[in-house]
Amino acid sequence: MKELSKVCVLGAGSWGTGLAIVAAGRAKNVCLWDIDRDVLSGIAERHENSRYLPGVPLDFKLGSSADIGEALAGAEAIIVALPTVVIERVLAPVKDAIALETPVISASKGLSEADLKFPSQIIRDSLGRQDRGAIFALSGPSFAKESARGMPTAVAFAGETIAAAQTWAELFHSPKFRTYPSDDLAGVETAGAFKNVIAIAAGAVDGLGFGDNARAAIITRGSAEIARAGVHFGANPLTFQGLAGMGDLILTCTSKQSRNCRLGFLMAQGKSLEESVKEIGETAEGMYTAKAAHKLSLEQGVELPISNEVYAALYEGKPPREVAETLMARPMRLDVEY
Repeated sequence: MKELSKVCVLGAGSWGTGLAIVAAGRAKNVCLWDIDRDVLSGIAERHENSRYLPGVPLDFKLGSSADIGEALAGAEAIIVALPTVVIERVLAPVKDAIALETPVISASKGLSEADLKFPSQIIRDSLGRQDRGAIFALSGPSFAKESARGMPTAVAFAGETIAAAQTWAELFHSPKFRTYPSDDLAGVETAGAFKNVIAIAAGAVDGLGFGDNARAAIITRGSAEIARAGVHFGANPLTFQGLAGMGDLILTCTSKQSRNCRLGFLMAQGKSLEESVKEIGETAEGMYTAKAAHKLSLEQGVELPISNEVYAALYEGKPPREVAETLMARPMRLDVEY
């Protein structure tokens, strides 16, 4: 890929900033936009995102703007690293500023509760595009702090076709950040969304002191649940064995860096949802995806027992210990189903 003149990143949180650092390897200029003006000022004046990535120096190629029109102007590629719930609110008013052929890369992981759409679909509809030919999704086991510091990372990069995915995956591909092309947008986005819900359950397992056996069971049965949801959305089941699937699930369910895992841990320790979210200080997407998963299960009959129990703990006041008891009391079923 030739060096791009400008890349725009919408969302200057830890992941948006981390991807901006990676993209700077293939772009002359990377402009970050966010509603948090203090974060943007720190990037412009001190070359540091002191709120989300303290101590990580930013390349001088990285700039920032509080004016979204200015941030988008001249961008040859756009990275969306926003919470799923705000994507439409941000993109719809500026759709005329984004050419139809401009590639838009989703780094968001979620599923909207209102209409059960993944980020790539929300982006398509917000921009008034007829298809997702120039819309992509990047997802996989990747904590922002490690990627930003140049630690080895590998992710999946999905588009409508392998050829298109290969072309734009080059924007991120380097000896320190590997991208693996895929043509399974549905699978990559299902995995990215639902693994956060499973991670809340895994965090609760740790918070309750249930040990490694229980965590392994949650991860494995969670993987089966994610695949079940993915097949419903038309995904390739093999995707859930890859980086976006099992890779991201293992990472998110086993590290204290995971916001969703910490959310489950804190609630299992007796804190309320509101107290836990305040202590974490960043968006834990799983709390929103749990609502969408619950709706999917009720309205479309997809069997999602772990997601439904996470929903009950988050929004119906069901104690985490009772959640565990409910899951353990489920009827026997085959380990692997075809």
